[in-house]
Amino acid sequence: MRPVLYVLTFLVVMSLAFWAYRENYATQASLREVRALRLTRHNGRHYDIGPLINQAAVERVERQITDAVARGATVQTGGERRQEYGATVYAPTVLTGVQPEMAVMREEAFGPVLAIMTVRDDDQAVREINALHSGLATMIWTRDQAAATTIARRIESGMVWINEGATFFADPAIPWGGVKGSGWGHMHGRLGLQGLADAKVIGRTFPHTAPWWFPLRAGSQRLISLLIAVQHERTPRAIVRALAEALFVR
Repeated sequence: MRPVLYVLTFLVVMSLAFWAYRENYATQASLREVRALRLTRHNGRHYDIGPLINQAAVERVERQITDAVARGATVQTGGERRQEYGATVYAPTVLTGVQPEMAVMREEAFGPVLAIMTVRDDDQAVREINALHSGLATMIWTRDQAAATTIARRIESGMVWINEGATFFADPAIPWGGVKGSGWGHMHGRLGLQGLADAKVIGRTFPHTAPWWFPLRAGSQRLISLLIAVQHERTPRAIVRALAEALFVR
């Protein structure tokens, strides 16, 4: 089985859920990186992870991790507050043995939590991702570019990045936006500019009278019936019958 990792990002980079073919491969690779992350206080200069926005954010992360562990997940690293760095600093956490029904896979954590779930194949990975309420961005990590492109087209997400993180956000020409519960509209690009504009239609009729204006003449009624028949009938026989009725039936 090729080592392809599916990473779903919700609204922030450090709120992730992995769909991995090989849990041990994903876990060991993730643990090496997560354990090397540096924590800091509010005024720290050289760091990777800072404090969460407030106490409510910390409590949300704690609730999700508690729910996951109660349902059978395992905390591989982290899973606790780091009070020595500040009241709202939470240790970067890696969870394994995660299942779709767990809150950490259904809600945005807005915290340093990485949840790893094992899948059998591409179909299950796509099915689990598309079942989510959110759909902002998905990252696919693989050596198989053709497979990644095929999978990307099947995923219900506003953005899909292949072997790339969120750096595309820095390009003002690339639209940024999600689907489903991840919001409406886009920023950046032509779509972003169109979202800032209102469409206006100005219609004009020449000459000063039109055949569909009241009072309708007999010829106008047949013309309107003819247009309706062509627009709404679905089979050639039905169209011919409707045309005959419009043209010849008085």
